[in-house]
Amino acid sequence: MPIAAVAAAAIGAGASIYSSNKAASAQKKAAAQASQIQKDQYAQSRADLAPYRELGQQASGQYTSLLGMNGKDAQSAALSGYTESPFLAQLVNRTGQSVDASQAARGGLFSGATGQAIADRTGQLYLGDFNNYLSRIGGLVDTGAGAAATTGQFGANAASGQAQ
Repeated sequence: MPIAAVAAAAIGAGASIYSSNKAASAQKKAAAQASQIQKDQYAQSRADLAPYRELGQQASGQYTSLLGMNGKDAQSAALSGYTESPFLAQLVNRTGQSVDASQAARGGLFSGATGQAIADRTGQLYLGDFNNYLSRIGGLVDTGAGAAATTGQFGANAASGQAQ
C-alpha cells in the first residue's frame, strides 16, 4: 500500500473521529440545554400555580374549621367570621324589611306573626346562604387541589424528561 493511501486513510480516520467527537459534544450540549429548559419551565409553572395552591390550602383550613374538624374553638372563630360579615348583615336586614313591608301592607306590622315571619325567613336565609358559603369555599378548595395536581403532573413530566 503506497504511503499516500495510508496517509489519506489516516487523515480520513482522524477527520471522522474529530467529526464524531464534535457531534457528540453538540448532542451533549443540546441535551443539557433541553434539560435546563424543562427545569426552568417546571419552576415557572410551579411559581405560576403557587397562589392557587395556597388559596386552596387556606380554604381547606376554613372549610374544615366550619365543619368542626379543627376543634370547637376553630369552628366558633370560623362561624363568627361568617355571621359577622357585612354582607350577611345586609341580607338579614333586607329580609326583615321585606317581611315588614309585606306585613305593613296587611296591617299586621307589629304582630307576633310578623316576628315569627322574620324569624322564619331569617332562619331560611341563614341556612341557604351558609350552604352557598360552604360551596364557595369548597370551590376554592377544589381550585387548590387542581393546582396541586397540575403542579404534580408538571413535575412528573419534567422528571420524565430528565430521565431520557
